[in-house]
Amino acid sequence: MPNRIYDNKFWWQSEKNYYARIFAVLEALKEQHVARENEHLLNMRLYGNVYTRDLTLSGYSKPQSFKRHHRVQMNIVQAMVDTITAKVTSNETKVQFLTEGGDFTSQQKAKRLTKFCQGLFNMSNLYRVAPLIFRDAAVLGMGVMKVFERDGKIFAERVFPNEIIIDDQESMGGDPRQYFQRKFLPLEMVKAMFPDKAKELENAEIIEANDQPRVSPMVEVIEAWHLESSPGAGDSAHIICVDGVDLLVEEYGHRKRPPFVFLRWTPRMLGFFAEGLCSQLTGLQVEINHLCKYVSTAMALSTPKVMLESGSQISSGTINNEIWGIIEYTGTPPTYYVPPTVAPEVLQHLDRIFARAYEIAGISSLESQAKKPVGLESGVALREYATQASTRYAAIQRSYESMFLEVADHMMELVRHAAENGEDLDVMSAGDKDVERIKWSDIALSDEDYVIRKWPTNLFSDTPAAKLQSVTELAQSGLIDASQAMLLLDYPDTEALTHLLTSDYHDVIHIIGEMLEHGRYHPPEAFQNLQLATKLVNSAYLRAKSQGAPEERLDLLRRYLESASALLAESMQPMGGQAPMGMQQSPPSAGGGGLPAADPLQQDVAALPPPVM
Repeated sequence: MPNRIYDNKFWWQSEKNYYARIFAVLEALKEQHVARENEHLLNMRLYGNVYTRDLTLSGYSKPQSFKRHHRVQMNIVQAMVDTITAKVTSNETKVQFLTEGGDFTSQQKAKRLTKFCQGLFNMSNLYRVAPLIFRDAAVLGMGVMKVFERDGKIFAERVFPNEIIIDDQESMGGDPRQYFQRKFLPLEMVKAMFPDKAKELENAEIIEANDQPRVSPMVEVIEAWHLESSPGAGDSAHIICVDGVDLLVEEYGHRKRPPFVFLRWTPRMLGFFAEGLCSQLTGLQVEINHLCKYVSTAMALSTPKVMLESGSQISSGTINNEIWGIIEYTGTPPTYYVPPTVAPEVLQHLDRIFARAYEIAGISSLESQAKKPVGLESGVALREYATQASTRYAAIQRSYESMFLEVADHMMELVRHAAENGEDLDVMSAGDKDVERIKWSDIALSDEDYVIRKWPTNLFSDTPAAKLQSVTELAQSGLIDASQAMLLLDYPDTEALTHLLTSDYHDVIHIIGEMLEHGRYHPPEAFQNLQLATKLVNSAYLRAKSQGAPEERLDLLRRYLESASALLAESMQPMGGQAPMGMQQSPPSAGGGGLPAADPLQQDVAALPPPVM
């Protein structure tokens, strides 16, 4: 760009009136974004089946349905986008913080940091916004999420890609150092966000929608970022302004990147932006539209016709649909002609285009209809089919899951910066038994002390048959017991029974966490499942010891094991033929009586009806 735009100074080097240079830069960059805005506009029309005139305030506020023109009759674009979006975003991706070679304290902090981050995900509505970001990437080529902190809270906000403006020349070979976000907001909202600038905002330029009544005065708000030109350069800047008023001017050295997370569908060979699935299907969708219009016209012209010779005298009133109806005529009798319908080659061509669209999208027609192939009933077959199907769009699925890692990194950066400014952010994290409030000061780790990994929340198939078979295989192999199997199945119709049957497991896990994480001792009780408790606490002791846990925490576990062993030994004493609480009854002898060998709760599990398919 010509240097005269900057008046020998870049916009971030201004001493006042930053808005003047920023708006001049955006005006110079306008031509670079025309082609991309037109592409986005076309893709929005194809996907939404709505004719949007343009992306200005007046153009967007007057959408017109395609119904009048019948431009999209078989919307293959929307079917493909919605199918892949549902497939990829059905599982909520979580993150886990891990330490490398850290002591017990660091590992416990990393464990609670995982809960802290999950609380941030939930509080910021990340799982509601993320599917919208994925859909934007499919339709427009790139989805944009903005992660920021305001008033002690972390937000994850969807940003329409057209709001992001960058210099294509600067980003030709890599990420740019300048980012701009253009947004139209009500004037009263901007005043509320910057009350100290309310008087100056009275003179701000109001964006007029020429053919629309002005209900809420709108202003164009620009948020600009400049990252440091090089490490330690000290020339970072963050500016928020409207035309005529600088609302916020500050340095941006506390963050190493802009507050955006970008999800790209198919990155281009050069440049910042990407190509979406909608653009890849545009040609096929246009051809489908033409063929559908041709087929509709041909079908309308193929209605039966009555052929009458010129000069014939036929009463039109006698022509009807009656069986054995009589038609009176004089001269040549009428004949009937049924024109041929659509040629089979046309319909075959239409089928080939549909098949090609499915190939490009990497899905099958059955997936788009939420159906499974006929004959696939077993869990093994369904798992294999799901694996093969998911590999077709594995690349974008990995990018989507990696997006959560980047979001977590952004949030940790914001939380650390808030702590440097004296704010100790806290979140509510839901556990297995209760809700826990976690403060950053209790779990603070530097970014050099941990790594982040991701995993989907549901590792099993989403079909009941496949999920049941997977859990059954684990139970039969001895890797899990009946209670853990109920936890993994988690059927809604057996939720209450599941919680009842697994209460002993959750109770022990809670006790272990109380002793290891908080240093609070919980003695064993006679009515607990002491056999299960001894096994789990012993395993937790060995693991904590290998991790270098403090001796006082290990002593709590040893005290519990000693007390539990004493209770178990006491329960072995004869009790009038009654099995002690927390102990399973030994199998009866061949001729003896006593309680049955099987656990009644286990019998209840076995007696459960199979899940509804």
